[in-house]
Amino acid sequence: MAVLGLLCSCIGSLSQAAEDDEFIAAAQAFKDGFYERAARELAAFAEKYPQTTRSNEVTMLRAEALTKSAQPDQVIALLANFKAPETQEADRLFWLGQAQLEKGNYLEAANLLTTLARAHTNYARVPHALYSAAVADFRRGAISNAVATLNGPESPLQKTAASRGETNLIFRGQLLLSEAFLQQTNVSAALAVLGSLTNQVADPALLWQREQLLGEVRLQAKDPVALQSATNLLNLSARLPNAVERRHEGLRFQARVHLALGQAAQGAAVLGRIANDQAFTPAQRKSGLLESVGIFINQQQFTNAAAQLEAFLQANPADPASGELRLALADVYLQNFTALRKQADPPVAPLTNLLSLAGAQLDLALTNLSSTNLAEARLKRGWTHWESHTIAPSDARLSNALENFEAAAQLAPKTLTGVVGLHKAADCRFLLGQLAGAITNYSQVVAALDTVPGVKSKLGTEAFYQLARAHLQLTNVAAAGEVSEQMLHLFPSDPLTSQARLLYVSALLSGGRSAEARTIVTNLLARVPSESALPEARLALARTYQEQGAWTNALQEYEDWLGRYTNHTLRPFVEFDWAWLTLQAGNATNAYHLFTNFVARYPRDPLAPRAQTLVANYHYNLEQWVPAEQNYQRIFQNTNWPPSAEKWQAHLMAARAAFFRQNYNDAVEYVTRLIDTKETPTNILGEAFFLLGDIILERPVATTNA
Repeated sequence: MAVLGLLCSCIGSLSQAAEDDEFIAAAQAFKDGFYERAARELAAFAEKYPQTTRSNEVTMLRAEALTKSAQPDQVIALLANFKAPETQEADRLFWLGQAQLEKGNYLEAANLLTTLARAHTNYARVPHALYSAAVADFRRGAISNAVATLNGPESPLQKTAASRGETNLIFRGQLLLSEAFLQQTNVSAALAVLGSLTNQVADPALLWQREQLLGEVRLQAKDPVALQSATNLLNLSARLPNAVERRHEGLRFQARVHLALGQAAQGAAVLGRIANDQAFTPAQRKSGLLESVGIFINQQQFTNAAAQLEAFLQANPADPASGELRLALADVYLQNFTALRKQADPPVAPLTNLLSLAGAQLDLALTNLSSTNLAEARLKRGWTHWESHTIAPSDARLSNALENFEAAAQLAPKTLTGVVGLHKAADCRFLLGQLAGAITNYSQVVAALDTVPGVKSKLGTEAFYQLARAHLQLTNVAAAGEVSEQMLHLFPSDPLTSQARLLYVSALLSGGRSAEARTIVTNLLARVPSESALPEARLALARTYQEQGAWTNALQEYEDWLGRYTNHTLRPFVEFDWAWLTLQAGNATNAYHLFTNFVARYPRDPLAPRAQTLVANYHYNLEQWVPAEQNYQRIFQNTNWPPSAEKWQAHLMAARAAFFRQNYNDAVEYVTRLIDTKETPTNILGEAFFLLGDIILERPVATTNA
């Protein structure tokens, strides 16, 4: 029995030694800063030794390890229902409060930590608990609570922290207090707190935070002294373990100050320093470069923006972001192109050069881009070809644009970039006469309206409108009507909706369906809120009467229109039609006066020669040969009017008027001039020869005295 007892005693000693070793190993991991491993080993220890006398100690150490390894959920699960002995209740409340704070449960955190400070005044971590409680109150918007905890030497935090020599904690509390005052818009109080910290000794990281806060306050006030804060931050950054990261932050702050003070060039220069500093990460350098470029673009300084990117790419050809940067450079060229094109009569050479430069960068970028950026590059490459076509129309340019737009659509089919590519591909097909393909593409854009964000607002009405036009090009009037009807329901106030309906009405009128067209126009006038569409809609209504030969109704609509829209750009066209309808209605004299007034009011309008012809015809029909001849002369003798059928016909009609008034010499002169002119149209030339024959037959033969 004695041997057995000794054996049991030895086994117990060995078991205790193993337990001690495992606890010591876990505790050492904690001490060495391997908190996640320590938490894991302590959890395994607790499961393996449920009866250990270290149970409470293990739980608290594990809670601290979990907190320091950012595992708040596990801390809450561990401590929420844990019955800690009185000596460790303060620890439980502290770590539970820290976990709730990290989880964002700010009210719960504030309550736990405040309870701890009041119930356990001698607890070593009371100052830290009070600071964390103030942080929780600050974050949940209970600013006055945070101020009460932090403000003044008699505040709970300062009293407890001062008594325990927690100078850094007092400093942190004052920084938080200044932020709280700023939340209360008490800028002077915030500045006073920050000023009180000027000569205090503290951890360099806290000095950095003070200077950063002070700089932000000055920046909000657009105080130039904020630049001194930026300089101080850059000087302090060298004293910090993460010196490079802090220097990056300091430079960015310095750039922000320059921009806030209206010093765009200086701000861009600071961002350029970030871009060219090899100590910073590629992402930081790229960000600095693109922001610097953005400043130049906002200033319309496209040359400087391009120079920044060109210099960086030349110095860093292997930069991981080179593809994106070339895409950005191409965008600068395209924005420069757009700005230049808005000018009056821009020279063609710079425009084509900018498109060429953009295209070259995009071709290089296409070899080094992710799929998303690849789609954007293809889209922009399509735009370069499209814009080249607008300068010098060419099916080859349209085909190149189509190829790139289609590629963009295929690379990013369910994105706005892809759908824009699809829409532009449809535009190319429309202009190339590939109407069936255009209809397919426009229909795909329409189908994406509710599935791809941004498509409805950016492309919706235009896609529908172009779809209606494509159907009309194929004489599918019914399909165009359905599309325009959909537009009316989806985009009732958009001007393109009215335009689509009016295109449909025009097609109906061309097909002799005047009554149906009138119904549609009447409904459009009743429901369309777009004032800009009303003039054209009212004209369409007049045309429905005109096509049916209802001259009185048509004339009334035209007269009403002219009374409503005294300065409209369509007014010359409407005045001409009004005069023409007056003539069709049998009132030649009124029509004559209207056409005469038209020529006087709009002498350079394209319809002026036609109106002058009708004035001359009025006299001709009344056999008033002299005024008829004179009015025909005004047509072909007017050097401001370009060559036209009216001019040739007027020349011939002047000859006829001269013939009928028996002025055969003038008639022969008119006809001879037509016959001798190489440019005389064949049909006019034939009539001139016939008229010459009539003149020869009618002209009296001269007699001589024998």
